[in-house]
Amino acid sequence: MNRVKRILSKLTVRSRVLLSALLLTMLVTGITGTLAWNSGRQSALNLGQARSAERPVHLLKLEIDVEGNRTEVPVPGADFLLFRIPDQNPENPEQIHTTFTTDQEGRITVSLPPGRYFFQEVRLPYGFAPELDGEQQPIRRYDFTVDTESNNEAPIVTAYNRRLAGDLIIEKTLVNDDGRELTEEQRAQLFEFRVTFSDGGTYSYQIDGQGDHHELASGETL
Repeated sequence: MNRVKRILSKLTVRSRVLLSALLLTMLVTGITGTLAWNSGRQSALNLGQARSAERPVHLLKLEIDVEGNRTEVPVPGADFLLFRIPDQNPENPEQIHTTFTTDQEGRITVSLPPGRYFFQEVRLPYGFAPELDGEQQPIRRYDFTVDTESNNEAPIVTAYNRRLAGDLIIEKTLVNDDGRELTEEQRAQLFEFRVTFSDGGTYSYQIDGQGDHHELASGETL
């Protein structure tokens, strides 16, 4: 300490002023660095807390069959947009990320902080139509709420699409190359058709559009 005093005593007034300014600068820098470190740590802590508050939830898309019955058959390939509803401005929902598409199990899985949201269906897979509400209007918006109890064990939204039905008509025309009339033996011949459905399902059919209904599974023959 005495040595420091002796050094200071030898400094000119100007040198003492410069040294004081240097010490002050070092002090301020040290404080600023500490505050910046604390601020960065707090930001990281806040980010970690925000992420830990997110809850894993999922939408489940299932099929309504051609008879109008809800089934457990998943509908993959349906596209949705996801929106958050701000508490302060509910009339202006905010879109989250990009398009979400149901997987082979008909699911969309996402982690969200507590709040109000809705899925908006924007594209249906080929061969499907939207489910209809009580006024026969298509249902495309699915509102839901995420809270601290939400988890991925049960779907937060279960949505349905109606499978469209269409007639499959198979006709076989048989003619002789020389133009002769068909014989009774020729008319009695049987021809086999293998039918494959794109969804791998099973459908009922009638012969000549009348009589008993028969079941035909994808890959079987008529």
